[in-house]
Amino acid sequence: MCYIDGERRYILAPDGLKVDDVLVSGPEAEIKPGNALPLRDIPAGTFIHNIELRKGRGGQMVRGAGAFAQLMAKDGDYAHVKLPSGEVRLVRQECCATIGQVGNVVHEKVSIGKAGRSRWLGRRPKVRGVAMNPVDHPHG
Repeated sequence: MCYIDGERRYILAPDGLKVDDVLVSGPEAEIKPGNALPLRDIPAGTFIHNIELRKGRGGQMVRGAGAFAQLMAKDGDYAHVKLPSGEVRLVRQECCATIGQVGNVVHEKVSIGKAGRSRWLGRRPKVRGVAMNPVDHPHG
């Protein structure tokens, strides 16, 4: 992402983001995918991601491919956020979050297909101890 002053930063790309889209961060930002604003300014029921746990620390929750949380309600200084695991967590309303769902939704649906492709990704085969000869493993 390139800021107006020329500085460049990486961001988590939300689903539906296109080239030349303008993203805004701050309390005055409108509610559209990619914009980041405090939880107090986001309406209940909105899908969010990249949620801060402490103000100014940066997003720490809901950052994986295709993930999203839902802002359920606001109560006093806290907002109720339903995480992808189903847990409802209290987060302070001054913490920021990004509107929308994280991109690359099909990441978990990709089929590896064969053992060789798994090896290309650096995953070594696992052999159970009971399948080995006794000389090779205590479980053999």
